[in-house]
Formats: sequence, structure tokens, C-alpha cells
Amino acid sequence: MREIIMRFVLVPEVGGRWLWVLRDTNGDAVCQSESTFGTRERAIQAIQEIRETVRQAKVFDSLGTPTDS
Repeated sequence: MREIIMRFVLVPEVGGRWLWVLRDTNGDAVCQSESTFGTRERAIQAIQEIRETVRQAKVFDSLGTPTDS
């Protein structure tokens, strides 16, 4: 089984703003920032915040019931 390696990619936008995209091993976008950031450093800070808090995220089904995962 091939290991899935995720990576965040910083993307410059027109006007000097930045967003991030989370990509899987194949380079496919899994998700991206909902908003853009005024600086590259702020986009990196947002990525760091996500990386710290996602470890604590719980998994729920579509009805809002916690799963065993």
C-alpha cells in the first residue's frame, strides 16, 4: 500500500493576496483556504494553526453522531 503524503501549497493571487491548497500524493486538491490572506506569512500562520488543531478534530456522521474513529 502506498503512503499518502499530503502537502500544503501556497498560491499567490492577483493583488498580492495568498491562499493555500492542501494536495494529496497525486497532486489533487483535497481542500483550500476559504479566504485569501494579505501576506504570505499570514497564509503560513493559518496553515500552522490548522496543523495544530486538526489533530484534535473528531469525526461525525451526517446526522452529527460521533463515530468511533
